[in-house]
Amino acid sequence: MRIKSFIAAVSLIIGLTGVAAQTPALGAEADVHAALQRWVEALGSGKGEAPIAALYAPDAILLSTFDPKPLVTPAEIAAYFHKLTQNPNLKATVQTETIHTFAEGGADSGLYTFSYTKDGKEVRVPARFTFVFNRTPSGWLIVSHHSSVVPPAP
Repeated sequence: MRIKSFIAAVSLIIGLTGVAAQTPALGAEADVHAALQRWVEALGSGKGEAPIAALYAPDAILLSTFDPKPLVTPAEIAAYFHKLTQNPNLKATVQTETIHTFAEGGADSGLYTFSYTKDGKEVRVPARFTFVFNRTPSGWLIVSHHSSVVPPAP
């Protein structure tokens, strides 16, 4: 009887451990989605580059939509967003996203469209993206961000 009780207890513990191991991944997916939404909101906030640049880790890399070279320092990333946020009514609208999570982070890839006003007309720039986020004690930070214009269909 004791052996059956022991086996039942061990099975219960193993089963609960499996459930607990799955829960962070599900929570992390929502966290990665929320981190992307913070970036979208910061970009469209009209508050300049500071709130956007604050979302990037100090050692982040940005392969941006509108600059030909990799941006690898906080100053370069801030300067890029300073220039970009000079466009009136700037925003990014996410059309699709696919999220993958891993131990201390996650990646979010998909399609978004930048829009802004130029010479009184709306400009729309369809682009594709991948953000890699790292969970840190101070929150989710972007460690890698690639964005490129969607090429024309063949």
